[in-house]
Amino acid sequence: MLEDDSMDVRLACINAISHFAKRFPSIRKRCLNFIIDMLNDEIDEVRIGSLHAIQRFSSEILTLDDYEVDIVLFNLNEDNIRLREEIYKFFGEISISEEKLMFKLLEKLWKNLTKFGDEAQILELLSKVGRSHAHMIAKLHHKILGFDKRFLVKEYNWNDMVYVGKMVLVLNAAMTQPYILKDAPHFFPKHITYLLDKYSIYLVGVQQVVEQIEIKQTDHEQNILKMNVYDKLTQ
Repeated sequence: MLEDDSMDVRLACINAISHFAKRFPSIRKRCLNFIIDMLNDEIDEVRIGSLHAIQRFSSEILTLDDYEVDIVLFNLNEDNIRLREEIYKFFGEISISEEKLMFKLLEKLWKNLTKFGDEAQILELLSKVGRSHAHMIAKLHHKILGFDKRFLVKEYNWNDMVYVGKMVLVLNAAMTQPYILKDAPHFFPKHITYLLDKYSIYLVGVQQVVEQIEIKQTDHEQNILKMNVYDKLTQ
């Protein structure tokens, strides 16, 4: 039935599988495999129906594996904004357990910010991922933001939407992992002030966390700066 020529029949079958999976947890993983495969369907309505079915058949947070994440991410290449919106919502409701899969998702989001400009949808997703995966994001935040504590960090362009997305992700993670802001570059306070003013809808509650954390130029940054000045003077 999942391969029936009729779109309505395929959708009905997907709906039936989702109800079986909800009722019988023992077959949930197998049902997930069937429905994930339907994301390869040629009809967008069927793919959207598959996303809704996956979200519907489990009252628990789902965790996807490498293969499943790849199939869903592939659909973010589509020009259909409705399909992309549904996928962004979908990723806001699931759990990603591996760091490499998180980076896969983030890289696709950065590309779509540039390719499609889905700013509102992607920033909303990043705010959710930052909160739901706070521990992982805290562990990876240096790599996500692209700075190395061994070197003085060059100030980023706060009009770069990819950078804005990264900050939304990290600042939402800081809601429960505030220590990640303590070793932030010295320019972060003014950037955070700007972001809170322009993108406050995606940074709810962040202001209170920032007020409790003093961000200042660290001794390490000061030492690097002194070394750079010394090198220039002695050249």
